[in-house]
Amino acid sequence: MSYDDLVIFKSKNNLPLTPGELIILATASEDSVPLVDPRLYHIDDNLDKYYELSIDTRLAINTVTCPFTIRGMGAVGERLFSCQSVQGTNNTYELNLDTLAALSTTQNPSNVYGTGIGGTKDRLYFCDDTNNNNLELNPDTLAVLNTAAAGDALPSGIGGTLDRLYHCARTLDDIWELSLDTLASINNANSPSTNPTGVGGTTSNLYHCDDTLNNTYEINMDTLAIIDTVNSPSSAPQGIGGIK
Repeated sequence: MSYDDLVIFKSKNNLPLTPGELIILATASEDSVPLVDPRLYHIDDNLDKYYELSIDTRLAINTVTCPFTIRGMGAVGERLFSCQSVQGTNNTYELNLDTLAALSTTQNPSNVYGTGIGGTKDRLYFCDDTNNNNLELNPDTLAVLNTAAAGDALPSGIGGTLDRLYHCARTLDDIWELSLDTLASINNANSPSTNPTGVGGTTSNLYHCDDTLNNTYEINMDTLAIIDTVNSPSSAPQGIGGIK
């Protein structure tokens, strides 16, 4: 439901707007995106599990055993994806938001190792661990739209908030904010871990994970500083991201 639709619906039904909705409407522009309930997802490539996490506590509220080893997880808009980095089985999957079952399976571009996937409200990105590249993909066909060298030799995570894109890698142990169009770095900071493995977010919150300390973090979108830390429900966290 868009902001305009929300106003029409509530006015027709004589329902008052909440204070939060009034604040949103006061700052909304004509091209505002639909209101989306934030949902956050996470993966573990040791136990091979998908998790949906509580937005407030980042504790698991749903756990599903994955039939394959997964290295990346994230969303574009309200579509959730995961990707593999396994010899002979390098696929990307679109997942059901509730059951986390695969809705479709597509081979990774050029059959490369996929170590990260995620995006913004309408653009999807992918980490190619074979050639150390970041890619922009067509969300429907998963065809490559753009390719750029990653800022590190071991790209491990990519994802974003509503309209900002981030990336992490395991050699320099850094997090980068990237240009949506060129995939060039526009900001970077050290990860809190020596082995960052995932980055992604919801509409307005950014998250990160590592498989050295086995934590998930909420991080500041501008400074990339840690806001809070929660122990991951997994023993080898590899990806994090949410719908927008």
